[in-house]
Amino acid sequence: MRSRDFISSMPDEVLGKILSFVPTRLAASTTVLSKRWRNLLSLVDTLDFSDEIGNPEGFSDFVDATLDLLSNSHSIVKSFSLSCKHEKSRVDSWIRTVLESGFLELHLKIVSTQCIESQLFTSNTLVQLTLYGGFCFDGTLTPPRSGVFFPNLKTLNLVSVWFWDDNMFEFLISGYPFLDVLLLHYGASDGLGLSSSIGVSNPSLKRLTVSYHFLAPDVEVFRTPSLVYFD
Repeated sequence: MRSRDFISSMPDEVLGKILSFVPTRLAASTTVLSKRWRNLLSLVDTLDFSDEIGNPEGFSDFVDATLDLLSNSHSIVKSFSLSCKHEKSRVDSWIRTVLESGFLELHLKIVSTQCIESQLFTSNTLVQLTLYGGFCFDGTLTPPRSGVFFPNLKTLNLVSVWFWDDNMFEFLISGYPFLDVLLLHYGASDGLGLSSSIGVSNPSLKRLTVSYHFLAPDVEVFRTPSLVYFD
């Protein structure tokens, strides 16, 4: 029997969905397979970058080129995931591009300290946000004119995120009118982690999960009248 390429015969939309499930660097490598695959990268709806996959050299240029390609092709990208260990000089510009492009999900994992600029930390479309390690809010975080950073955010996941003081943490958590799910993870006692006390005040919150690596905080206060699940 003659072998047939059944995958390439699938509709473009199906191939774009398949490529959305693999790391973006692997998805981009399919463009060299044939003319049939050359323009399929513009159909992905999920971007997943990690500078720990393959050679980190050229990683930043690759992320820049991919974001530029998708912005010029008017593709609809829903989710952006970034795991960054080596190259962090362009993280702020990538976050700004993603938030300004109307993405629905943003998942960031940074190995070393990365302070967030408050002027770019806002989006009217974001519904899921994950900050994992290395991020800090140094007391300069000020709300946008609307008063809310992410007015449509439903899920917030903070892992070893450092806050200057307890008030900054409470200010951030309370400012989401539609927040449904909040996950707080205390990291190891290495200078990072959530503040020594928790004050979660949010009238819409339905699910709350708090985990500790070592010691629990000194004080915990929860003002969550709509809560239906707590772990």
